[in-house]
Amino acid sequence: MPLVEEIDGGVWSIPVPIPGSPLRYVLSYAIATPLGPIVVDPGWPGEAGWASLSAGLELAGWSVTDVQGVLLTHSHTDHQGLALRVREATGCWVGMHELDARVLAGYADGSRVHDCNATWIPQCGVPSGAETTAILMDADAMMAACGVIPDRLIDDGESIRVGGRSITAIWTPGHTPGHLCFALEDEGLLLGGDHLLPRISSHVGGYLIDESDPLGDFLSSLGKIVARVAPADVEILPGHEYRFRGIEERAGIVRDHHIDRLREAFAAVAEVTASTAWDVASRVSWARGWEETKGGLRRLALSETVAHLRWLAVRGLLVQTGRNPTVWSVRSNDLTGIEARIRAEVERSRGTAIR
Repeated sequence: MPLVEEIDGGVWSIPVPIPGSPLRYVLSYAIATPLGPIVVDPGWPGEAGWASLSAGLELAGWSVTDVQGVLLTHSHTDHQGLALRVREATGCWVGMHELDARVLAGYADGSRVHDCNATWIPQCGVPSGAETTAILMDADAMMAACGVIPDRLIDDGESIRVGGRSITAIWTPGHTPGHLCFALEDEGLLLGGDHLLPRISSHVGGYLIDESDPLGDFLSSLGKIVARVAPADVEILPGHEYRFRGIEERAGIVRDHHIDRLREAFAAVAEVTASTAWDVASRVSWARGWEETKGGLRRLALSETVAHLRWLAVRGLLVQTGRNPTVWSVRSNDLTGIEARIRAEVERSRGTAIR
């Protein structure tokens, strides 16, 4: 893991390990205020994570008991997993967007896991038997145990003020419905969570085939954040990997990645009409290959495929019918100009309001 690091303006980067994950660690951030630190994304639950967070705060001159508040970029366990323990140790407040607070509430009462296992899997056309068992969501126990109910619901554009310090929340849905970035505008810093990473692309997926459009939201959010911070060449402090500048260039690379995925998904449906999401996911390219993409990784791949199919359907490039399973068809098998049409729609999303 990287070292604990003071970045600028009283902001510290504290890596917290994620056991058994290829990501290896999440980057938690501590922001100095006259009253004590605000911690953004305290990290994965467990003793190793707690020890890393505590040691990082001590190296910066604080203890855990000095923490005044916790801000969460989103609901994923590697980011919010220690928030409950920090609050119990300090009595501090925890803030996040309402939409991701609902996600955590759904894990706590079991409804979100039920929706995935009982509804989403048959919608996607997952074959019955061992394959179904392998991709069932098993996050309910972990999320119910560590998921935190926030004390504060943070809105888009809200200024969080602590001891004279101001942190601006920017709603950037896509990776999750309520993903937030946090801007320290005087310092020229953006704490970006998992919205935009310097080397890998953030997962954008849908765990229900409904009327949502997570990829459309993500691309609109990308345009929103670039317009907000690119002119000042703000430094991005992401949730994984390393900090970086050049958000406009990086955003362009990510857009191109999704254009390639959209083109591939469209071609897979054109090849076999009335395809399920499972059919399409098994025919598009994956870094490990579909056969080697197993278990939780296969579930992520399938949800990402759903997000790309939904994007194409919302824009009239595919037809979506049925429910158990949902099937996808092209309006025309003519692939001529499809990439140009997809690219034009993606470019249009830069100025599209988030739904």
